[in-house]
Amino acid sequence: MSVHRFNENRGGPRPGAGRPKRTLSQAAVEWAWKTRDKYEQRYGKSVEELLLDIAYAVDWAKDVSVHVRLKAIQEIHRLTSPPLSEDGEANQRGVIVRLPVRQDDPGKVVRFDTGEASDE
Repeated sequence: MSVHRFNENRGGPRPGAGRPKRTLSQAAVEWAWKTRDKYEQRYGKSVEELLLDIAYAVDWAKDVSVHVRLKAIQEIHRLTSPPLSEDGEANQRGVIVRLPVRQDDPGKVVRFDTGEASDE
């Protein structure tokens, strides 16, 4: 004999109650910053300094391949340059009003032989 469970609608916790939820990315970023600070204190060099050492082939990084150097340069550029956004002046101008195409006055008489308009 199977047991049938009934769904109960007794409500739930109050809306907005409880600890605010953290996203996985927030937790990952906080962990990364803490770990980075620990390694900076332990080894005396920041991540940026290590990337620059690799990019410029300092003493210990002379054996690094060209691909790794290029990737280090790319990461330095990504960390130091501001992100480009697709929203430029064109998107901030507001509503564009389009006027109808200007057409010639249909009341004017146009001569077939010369194509000039006359005021007859």
